[in-house]
Amino acid sequence: MAALTIEAMQVSDLDAVLAIEKLCFPMPWSRFAFQTELTQNHYALYIVGKIGGQIVAYAGAWIILDEAHITNVAVHPDFGRYCWPFWLELKLEGLLGLH
Repeated sequence: MAALTIEAMQVSDLDAVLAIEKLCFPMPWSRFAFQTELTQNHYALYIVGKIGGQIVAYAGAWIILDEAHITNVAVHPDFGRYCWPFWLELKLEGLLGLH
């Protein structure tokens, strides 16, 4: 299996992100909610995890002053056995300078 890479989430990633969101949550966020976070919320930081160019996970946080609030972490069910939600959360915290 190819290595997991982490990138900043882009609006162009939303189809894949929404597919994972719908698989993971009974009340998924809408495209509008994610798009607003990416384009209008200056406190937001969102990342995606990719394997071989395919988005398999994502995570997000709001950074306010010296604190971060993790808004969501999700991993495609086919890839969840690799414990990536925890890894993505740690990676996100690292990007925020919390570790």
